[in-house]
Amino acid sequence: MRLSVLLSTTLLCIVLALLAGPAVASANYDDANVSGYNTDAELESADEIESAIENGTATPAEAVLIGDSLIVAIGSERLAEEIDEANGSTTTERFFAVLDGDPELLVRQTNALQRYGPKVFQLGPANTTVYRSGNTTYTVIDTGTVDVDRPDYNRSEDAEIDRGDVYQIQFGTDLSLTREEESEFRIIDVEAEFDDGVFDPLAPDTVNRTVRTYVEPDEELVVTLSLDGGETRSERVVVPSGDSRKRGVDSHVEFGLREVDSGTGYTLRLVHDGTVVDRRNGTVLEPNATLTDARFVEIAGERHLTFTVRLSHGGTVVTETLDGERRAAVDGIAPGESTEVEIPVQEDYLENPDAKARLVPERGHVRAFRTGGPTMTAYPNATYAIDGEEIRQGTLTPTPTATPTPTASASPTGTTTAGSPDDPDDQPGFGTAITVAALAVAALVLLARRRPNTD
Repeated sequence: MRLSVLLSTTLLCIVLALLAGPAVASANYDDANVSGYNTDAELESADEIESAIENGTATPAEAVLIGDSLIVAIGSERLAEEIDEANGSTTTERFFAVLDGDPELLVRQTNALQRYGPKVFQLGPANTTVYRSGNTTYTVIDTGTVDVDRPDYNRSEDAEIDRGDVYQIQFGTDLSLTREEESEFRIIDVEAEFDDGVFDPLAPDTVNRTVRTYVEPDEELVVTLSLDGGETRSERVVVPSGDSRKRGVDSHVEFGLREVDSGTGYTLRLVHDGTVVDRRNGTVLEPNATLTDARFVEIAGERHLTFTVRLSHGGTVVTETLDGERRAAVDGIAPGESTEVEIPVQEDYLENPDAKARLVPERGHVRAFRTGGPTMTAYPNATYAIDGEEIRQGTLTPTPTATPTPTASASPTGTTTAGSPDDPDDQPGFGTAITVAALAVAALVLLARRRPNTD
């Protein structure tokens, strides 16, 4: 009887298990090896994905252009077995059936503002296609159609993938946000761009411009400069190798415009693989700068140096001491616009509230610079002197240090005199003669004393 009951119970458990479908393991997937790639190619099989990774069409995901595909490769024998056992007519359906259990594929933002919480990719068959090759599962995510959500943010507000977002790829169970640089990628909306802000106009000089790139070193990237009248110049952008693409790599190009007339219009284009990805228009113009209405004022109980500055090419204004030590800098001044500048004379150090840093020296200068490329070029006639409470155009010279009065001085005839000329013992030549005579007498006396007595 007991054997019959035991056998019946066992059969019932087996039947219930079969009706419930395959069980999803709750293990931590410690065997999983996860890596990310990005590509702009249309890949429709595991073989095509593996070929793209091998030939460089798909590259490690450091910077992902919105609209490109993010490929997540998950090497896991356990996951492969669970996909084989899951319900669904396609690999994609079976993969997401597995994700209905314990494991997660999480693409989560790591640089979110705390008050909003991180954005998370909302993955599903509408934006993600899955392929298998042995124990490796490839998920191909369309970053142009995937939605994001902020699950930790309690307000209903649409979230979007934005330029500059940094995301981390994770797979497993009980996932926590632990920063791992090797599994992160940055969202970009251009593959290359000029990195100098607005730079209209250009100076009739050697122009150096920075290009921020997210492309591989072997990709074609060219800057063309077209001048009014039909002249066009081109410079290839040399992208350094070995640097991370995650935050972009800075390269520089130069054009000589010394012979170009002031007032000539230009168009600057950045071309990647034949496509213009950034463009700037402007005019070649002689640089000039003015600084007016400079004074010291009280603002909220603190002394400030205020003035109005106008920089033809935009740039930066700095304060510095007489020996060139920079104290304060005001960046991002727009070209050709009158800008009100306020610089506190002193600023508290955060780590020591009792200490003060003097941002405006008691004696020093205010200087204006054009920025572009890796260098800063001073505006001509744009240096202003700070002398106590006064500020004026021009420069200051350091206060000369007092020179001690020498005890000996050069006479008009070139002979050296010392002491008073009224003392006959100090007249030129007498001191030396008397000394020599005294030494001679002393020597004779000494010889006389040392001479042996012959008596």
